[in-house]
Amino acid sequence: MGRGNYCPSGECADQWYVDYDGYRYDEEEGERCEEIDFDLLQDDMNQALEAIKKRFPSFQNDEKWGDGYWGEKYLLSNKLFRIGMADNQWSAVLFLQMRDDLYPEQENLAGKHFSAYASALRQIMLEVFGEIHIRTSAWTSCAIRREDAAS
Repeated sequence: MGRGNYCPSGECADQWYVDYDGYRYDEEEGERCEEIDFDLLQDDMNQALEAIKKRFPSFQNDEKWGDGYWGEKYLLSNKLFRIGMADNQWSAVLFLQMRDDLYPEQENLAGKHFSAYASALRQIMLEVFGEIHIRTSAWTSCAIRREDAAS
């Protein structure tokens, strides 16, 4: 499976992939290893989530499992959107998804806010992780680096 195979549902949804390879490094040995340092990944993801809550105070902790195939876990939510994480075999996915329990008027409001949220989340992910991948098609993605996005 490629990095681009996870895709949250809904018309207002986006996702960013963090490659597990960046978390396969043994500091003591000074080389790449096979085991993923999930503690370090979780620390970095928590840093990103705190930055999101600071930027958008309407997002609050919402630890709840999704009902999808990928075992999504919703981490933050507000009245319009959920932010969650899923395992994508080669990467961790952070996603923004419009809530599925909105009234039509709320859906219109969510549509107006979506691009601002998505743009800010992408920027926060780049600040925290340095490199993220974005979906380009069903099985592919491309890398974006912090320094490239700044120029």
